[in-house]
Amino acid sequence: MSSNSTWQFTVDLSDINLHGGRAPTVECSVVVEVFKTESRVTRAGDTRCIFYARVTQGPQEGCVITSGLNIPVDPTLANVEKTGRSMDELAKNARILKRFLGKMLLSCGFSEKSICKSNLTISHKTFLGRKGFVHFVPAPEGGRYSEVNWLPEEQFDKIEYEAEESTPQGAPNVWSPPAVPSEVAVAVEPAVVDVAPSEEPPPLSATSDSEDPLSFLTL
Repeated sequence: MSSNSTWQFTVDLSDINLHGGRAPTVECSVVVEVFKTESRVTRAGDTRCIFYARVTQGPQEGCVITSGLNIPVDPTLANVEKTGRSMDELAKNARILKRFLGKMLLSCGFSEKSICKSNLTISHKTFLGRKGFVHFVPAPEGGRYSEVNWLPEEQFDKIEYEAEESTPQGAPNVWSPPAVPSEVAVAVEPAVVDVAPSEEPPPLSATSDSEDPLSFLTL
């Protein structure tokens, strides 16, 4: 048997997720910590923010949930010309994206008063290290995308309480939370928020979807 001390090969790793473990395989409501964010430009030309959040407790602890948000584009004549989309389409998409962003900010501990501003700057630092509350639904068989809904803490606590109340005495503490209305995710650009957090984020301790989190780049 012969051996060789020198070797090399070429491989494409540009579409590989290197940011953590598997996503939950069951529908669940979980506490997460955002440990990494980044932005990419989709093939449709939208700038998309990507959030990697690790589940910090419960049966799904250690799993990574990946979600994305296109930066909202305001309905202006310049953006109509730039994107090729109608004014109505831009307005509808912007409303959906801003609502999703607002719920995510509330979930991550920002107060309604601090974010309801006409000129809010959001950056990668806004969410990094923040704790949030997520209702996660895996992609259906044959489907491409999982469903990720960010919840305010009080809504998460209510779901958790109702689930515990419905668990028979002596039964294993495993439950499936009630369905939570989903938010429609649409394409937008990366965001930046000069929101003063109610408290400093916890130190980063560093955790994806069974589906490639960058698969949106093929759209």
